[in-house]
Amino acid sequence: MQYFASRDPVPFRVFERLPMRMLRLSVILLLWLSGVSAHALEWKQKEIAIESASGSRAAEAVFIFDNKGTEPVTIITITTSCTCTTAVADKMTYEVNDSGKISVHFDFEGRTGKQQRTILVLAWENGAQSVTKLTLNVSIAAPAGA
Repeated sequence: MQYFASRDPVPFRVFERLPMRMLRLSVILLLWLSGVSAHALEWKQKEIAIESASGSRAAEAVFIFDNKGTEPVTIITITTSCTCTTAVADKMTYEVNDSGKISVHFDFEGRTGKQQRTILVLAWENGAQSVTKLTLNVSIAAPAGA
């Protein structure tokens, strides 16, 4: 009986120790895996591959989409898998038939070889939350003379 008395009374206290970014990414991933709603945003492509030139320090990519739904769509948050990657929407709310883009910047920070970065877009579509996973694959050339 003493075993139960010594346990933490709040079983989810472990989440207090997680960095907020990891917690938010976990919640978004969970929503994405559950397939919360039909998507109103129609993406031109959800995966982009880039071959960097030798000596490049960063890569840029743009993910383009259209709102093909019957209601406006609002982007709630955009989360990247690494602090070396930033992603920004050109605006937050898209009316029906509006087009938009997510601009992604990946700073190599001394990395070489094949790299994959994930961008999760959490949006309010058709009265529910949706999560879209975008992928940036970059092949980083080794610096000359390395």
